[in-house]
Amino acid sequence: MTFSERLSSWISNRRAVQWFCFFSVFCYCIPYNILGENASLNINDNLDSLFAWYKIILDTGQIFSSNNAPVELFMNGIPRSAFPSEMHFTFLWNFLFGPLGAYIFERWLLATVAFFGMFVLLRKFIIPGKEYFFIQSGVALTFALLLHWPFGGLSVPGLPLLLYAFLNLRSGNKRYYNWIIIALYPFYSSLILTGIFFMVILLLILGVDLTRKRRIELAYILAFLMLGFLYVLTHYRIFLTFFVQRDFVSHRVEFVQPSYGLVGSWKYFFDRIFIGNQFILFAVTLAGILMWNYKQVSARFRLILIFILITALLTSFIFSAYFGWITAFLFQIIPLNLERVSWLYPFLWSILFSISLVYIYSKLEIGKYIVVFLLLAQLGFDFSHHELVISAFSFKAGEKKGELVLTVDPSVKQFYAEKQFKSIARYIGKEKNTYRVLSLGLHPIISQYNGFYTLDGYCPNYDRRYKWKFGEIIQNEIKKNPEIKNYFDNWGSRAYLFTAGDIGYLNVSGNTIELKNLDFNTQVMKELGGKYIISAVKINTQTDPEYKFLSKFQDKESAWDIYLYEIL
Repeated sequence: MTFSERLSSWISNRRAVQWFCFFSVFCYCIPYNILGENASLNINDNLDSLFAWYKIILDTGQIFSSNNAPVELFMNGIPRSAFPSEMHFTFLWNFLFGPLGAYIFERWLLATVAFFGMFVLLRKFIIPGKEYFFIQSGVALTFALLLHWPFGGLSVPGLPLLLYAFLNLRSGNKRYYNWIIIALYPFYSSLILTGIFFMVILLLILGVDLTRKRRIELAYILAFLMLGFLYVLTHYRIFLTFFVQRDFVSHRVEFVQPSYGLVGSWKYFFDRIFIGNQFILFAVTLAGILMWNYKQVSARFRLILIFILITALLTSFIFSAYFGWITAFLFQIIPLNLERVSWLYPFLWSILFSISLVYIYSKLEIGKYIVVFLLLAQLGFDFSHHELVISAFSFKAGEKKGELVLTVDPSVKQFYAEKQFKSIARYIGKEKNTYRVLSLGLHPIISQYNGFYTLDGYCPNYDRRYKWKFGEIIQNEIKKNPEIKNYFDNWGSRAYLFTAGDIGYLNVSGNTIELKNLDFNTQVMKELGGKYIISAVKINTQTDPEYKFLSKFQDKESAWDIYLYEIL
């Protein structure tokens, strides 16, 4: 049997394809179970925030607290409305399995739902046909193994299944499971990441049907209204905050969006289109040439590609120096980042990928070789961008100019350093709610995770007045570094003890950093209840006598050497 015959036999063997997909998902997810708390997970918008938020809200018993009830551990009391709604399923997973168990469970769940949803969507509506089973399965697999954000829930992984349910209703299939899928989605997704933009797509589909005089199914419209109503219900804290409880003014109203020049806007556009999509873009380009040559341009292919290109252009140039005033105006009306429409792109690119592969497979003699290569290449891309691979093998600037140093991010156990922080609490010997701490050179979430009450923190929605007050602590210091000052003044979701030298907040044990001549306003620290600084770097108390060194804490299971200082 020739290689061509073997390949044809394999891709037509449904059982072999199914087992390959199952094995791939297993290999992608099982390392989380094996490594457990020794896994190095993504830190940004992950370990530095949401991973701990759900635990803290549950531990403090504030899951059902009113919008205005302060969560005292965060930044001297952030309103409960700033944190996820109790109706989000991630709270349930955290209650059942704990933070790490919930995270691992979600990795399996998101991959499974993403695969199944994309497979049934492609099989029934996008590229139907038994002869395309391996393409349906392969594209579903490459979509399932993308680096989906666990705390976004099914925002992206659930889109294929959600569209499948809506298209079923649109075609007259009113079976109960369609309604269940639509009803559950708002409880495990984000309105501001994908929900509102997906609803725009549903309206566009409705508009196309109207222009083509296609029969409009009442069930489709009712399902759309149900989705909107459930989003309001599950995200009621956001709606109350921005549209009802006007006494709370978010620091977000002071956001200044980045402004790009013409060249910068084009670069931003091409980065969003090309980065991470090389194999898909090759397939889409080749398929587009074939469609043009055979005069058989797929309407779905054309519409999806136009949607991506137009929205990417608009959201790239809306931040330019020429149109920035439009962004500022819209943001004052509703604090919605229009750039987040790009969260739909992985889903939309996967649909384009599937259509393209079918054209390549059916129109070229060597089409099956190209299709198999592109699917395996995209699968290789997914594995090479696995969270555990990226976190375990990352680079940062070295001490010498232009030097890159291979680094390994701390594991979950090392990052939160629970034993070490228990030692710190015992050393202080007071009830934690009687004093406030600040963190220097490491993320404040670590102190919060370990039950300390902090003045600093990371939160995407907190009171503007607190930003101003915290700004009094760091303004004199960050004035020395315009880039950091701009970062805090024009964004400010991280209210951290930034230093002019920008030491960052991953200063692992063994570092030799020593800070001198700090220009923090310790008087404001004291006014807000600040008593101690938990630092991952050394402060020179000779040049900074307003800080008293108390003790150094080290632990072999911690990523940090902690220096404890009292604010005098």
